[in-house]
Amino acid sequence: TPLLNMLSKGTKIGSNIASLLSPNFLMPPMVGISNDWLMSRSLPFADITLHAGIDLGIVIGDLDERSSIDLPLIYHRLGVYYNKWGLDLGVDVFRRFTKRFGIHADIDLRLLPGLNGNYDIEHKLLFIWTNSERFQFCTGYKFVFGEFPYGEESRFLPYVPIVETWMPIIEVQVARTR
Repeated sequence: TPLLNMLSKGTKIGSNIASLLSPNFLMPPMVGISNDWLMSRSLPFADITLHAGIDLGIVIGDLDERSSIDLPLIYHRLGVYYNKWGLDLGVDVFRRFTKRFGIHADIDLRLLPGLNGNYDIEHKLLFIWTNSERFQFCTGYKFVFGEFPYGEESRFLPYVPIVETWMPIIEVQVARTR
């Protein structure tokens, strides 16, 4: 929520202010809860992980529907706060070709049943070079296709992994092997 309120203040460009959100909106406190089921298996040709889950968006106060950010990668992640819930599922494949080089590919589907702009499909392909246990470099692309309030749209984006250390996340994991 503080980040969204900061984005609504915008940046002064000449005599104008540019922002992703109108300064007229004050974003209320929001809490997101996600519960995903993961199933991983190492096969002779790759490591595969299937996942499916539910996302809950809890808003403490009034959230104006006009405050949505209708951009790929953002709209469907913040959509759970407008819709109150959403579903996600997908598959990840990791393949190491040599000790230092591998690829990671995935495809994910996000659903926001009942919301205008209720789905998006995201595909990512990363090329990974590992120098040591402490350092690896990866780059690739992300393709997004989805439905938005204004219609369907697709984007092909360069992918630069970012570790979200600025975001307060509490993660609880429970694992079991068979």
